[in-house]
Amino acid sequence: DKKNLFTSEGFISNIDFMNAVITGLSFNKNWAVYFFDKYKNLLQEIGKDDIIHLVNASILLHEKKYSDSLTELSLITSREFYFYLRIRLLRIKLFFELNDTESLMYIIDSVKHYIKRKKHILGVNYLLVNNFLNSVLKLLKLKNKYDKAFYRLFSSYLKKEEAIYAKDWINTQLMQLSK
Repeated sequence: DKKNLFTSEGFISNIDFMNAVITGLSFNKNWAVYFFDKYKNLLQEIGKDDIIHLVNASILLHEKKYSDSLTELSLITSREFYFYLRIRLLRIKLFFELNDTESLMYIIDSVKHYIKRKKHILGVNYLLVNNFLNSVLKLLKLKNKYDKAFYRLFSSYLKKEEAIYAKDWINTQLMQLSK
């Protein structure tokens, strides 16, 4: 950061910006927010506002400001594949956190159909996303009716399975359900 490794010709790429902040949230929230504030004005103009809204929604989720995060997501205007999927996956986390089962089930079903149609674009990421969706459904099952045997089985699956989008978030949710 001090050597401006993230910038080139005075700009930071939208993807590098997003990846830095989202990865940073896992390790040091204060750094991630600092990075967000420092570099958001150096984003390339094309897609700048949408990237800012998407990244800010991720920060707000991390801060447990779920309604504010949903509001940020609603401000994204891009209909590109990348944004569509990122928005939906973030909304799944938010609806789970908000205990909005009806919206959660609807969006999971919608994303399952969407990724089936776009399997050729997703490639290896298809498995990551599909495993995430199935894991959220298992979390929901445990949330609605805790079953110690199912918990152990799911926990064992998570330890072995590498290909899961947002695996840290899934594990955190599972640990909270065991309390």
